[in-house]
Amino acid sequence: MGKKQLLWMIALALLAVIALGRWIADALDFQHRHRQGNLGSPQGTSEHAYKQQSEASGDTVYHDYALPSWYHSYAEMLEELQRLGSSCGLELMQKTEDGVRVDFFVLKASSIPSERLFLLAGDHAREVVAPEVVFAFLKTLCRGEGLPQERASLHARRSNLEVMAVLSVSSAAREAGAYCMRTNPRGADLNRDWEASAAAATIGLARVGRPQQPETRILQSVLKEYQPTAFVSVHSGDYGVYLPSGAPSRPQERHFSSDRDGPSSSFAEGTFMGAASKQETVAGQVRASACVLEDQPCDFGSIANFFHAKGNELDWVMHTLGAPTGQATVVLALEVYRQQRPALKTAVSELISLLGATEALLETPLPEVGAVADLLPVPLAGHKSRFLAGAPPTGRQDAESLTAWQLARPPGDRISCFLHFNPSSRGGLRAVVDHWVGTLFALVQAL
Repeated sequence: MGKKQLLWMIALALLAVIALGRWIADALDFQHRHRQGNLGSPQGTSEHAYKQQSEASGDTVYHDYALPSWYHSYAEMLEELQRLGSSCGLELMQKTEDGVRVDFFVLKASSIPSERLFLLAGDHAREVVAPEVVFAFLKTLCRGEGLPQERASLHARRSNLEVMAVLSVSSAAREAGAYCMRTNPRGADLNRDWEASAAAATIGLARVGRPQQPETRILQSVLKEYQPTAFVSVHSGDYGVYLPSGAPSRPQERHFSSDRDGPSSSFAEGTFMGAASKQETVAGQVRASACVLEDQPCDFGSIANFFHAKGNELDWVMHTLGAPTGQATVVLALEVYRQQRPALKTAVSELISLLGATEALLETPLPEVGAVADLLPVPLAGHKSRFLAGAPPTGRQDAESLTAWQLARPPGDRISCFLHFNPSSRGGLRAVVDHWVGTLFALVQAL
């Protein structure tokens, strides 16, 4: 064999080894991208995948992180509820404005219900657990399964009850992995987009302008037509039962995580100042059911005592809607989950399964959630603009650019947000859902 032929054979062998190495690397990368139920596993083939060009290498990096497998996607919720619908009278109603669609699930067992309950969840993308609670409540009410024995009378109660529920107002960003994203895809906080009425202004609430977002306009239109006797908004990130601004109060209550004193509701422990209204009675029953966990401080009182909440949905419903009987609508917000553990290393076993993280990352403290949540890459009219180092100066403010920017955050940022607003284990999710489904049944019983 000649020298030239030997060199050619060596070169071909090297090329074969390189090609084999690339094939193995691609196969491992493909397997990594398609691990299911792993919060930290990029899914490069997802329809919600967003790409970012790395300045250092020019390579395309996917920043799409799947929901853990024990959470339901909105498509899964929709499919299951539609399948149940024929057996229990659950119907799907849809309304669209400016290309935005909102789905409403209606469970009606009577042509003339005496109570109409409206449940709103999912108007903040990062609060993944909130729709799970309402989803489980609808399934339980529809099937009649799993009801606590002491509430068996709910079977009879259901004949006088109608429920309308919204499970998601902005699901695409959530399911793409934008776990710090409070806003809708256009950068607006939907729970600060409800105008305050003149009545609200008389009790000292600052007024905001007419709602600018189609989601809010759709919800307001449906609520005015539906005229619920009870409205409940479900959120996560805190823990408690909240009433509209201006609720009757007394001094000496402090938010457990706040350094400011504020008035507490006079409905605490079912003790009222004067005759109890229906709002007070229901709020007291809901609190008695919700605030029973010894290791979980539970807020209770006016929303204004706990949050800067100008333009929130509770105040709009309280001062805009009236039940046909002339009695004010029962209006409550539920915060169903507050994280108790502030550092990555305190949740090693959960985070290994979720993130597939290295030991080095597990030893890194989580960033404070306030430092990574609610941040927008460019200023918006009517919103304070805050920036993180590394935010892309795109100058664009549309659904794709905002979500892409959120997805470009480091894994630690998004893990911090996910853990702050949502249970990170199957058992943790089940416990939260079961507890708050029971609370919703207590509310129905009190109506």
